[in-house]
Amino acid sequence: MSVATPKSPWRRRAAIPGLVAAEAISVIGGRMSFLAIPWLVLVTTGSPVKVGVVAGAETLAYVLSGVLAAPLQDRIGSRTTSIVSDGASAVVMGAIALTGQLGFGVLIVLSMLAGCCARRPTGRRTTCSSR
Repeated sequence: MSVATPKSPWRRRAAIPGLVAAEAISVIGGRMSFLAIPWLVLVTTGSPVKVGVVAGAETLAYVLSGVLAAPLQDRIGSRTTSIVSDGASAVVMGAIALTGQLGFGVLIVLSMLAGCCARRPTGRRTTCSSR
C-alpha cells in the first residue's frame, strides 16, 4: 500500500507563471474586443450610428450580466466559471470573426454575448450559457 505524499511548495509555485500568463492573455483579449468589435462595424458598414448601437449593446450586456456574476460564481465555483467563460468567449469571438458579414442583427447578438463573457475588473467572470 502506498501513502500519498503532499505536493511540495515548489511544485505549486511552478504553476503560477502559467496562470499569470493565461490571465494576462485573457484580460488583454477581452479589452481588445471592446475596441475591435466596434471597429469591425465601422469598417464593414461605415455608419457611426451602428458603431454606437453595437458598442452600447456590448456594454449593456456587460453591465447587466455583472448583476448575476457574483452569485453564480459563488454557486458553481471560481474555477468552473472561469473555464466556461473563457471557452464561451473564444467561441463568440470566433463566431464574430466568421460571421461578420452575415448581417448587423447577428453582430449585435454576438457582441452582446461577448459583453456577457467579458472579464470584470474585480477578476470575476460571468458566463454566457445558462446552467
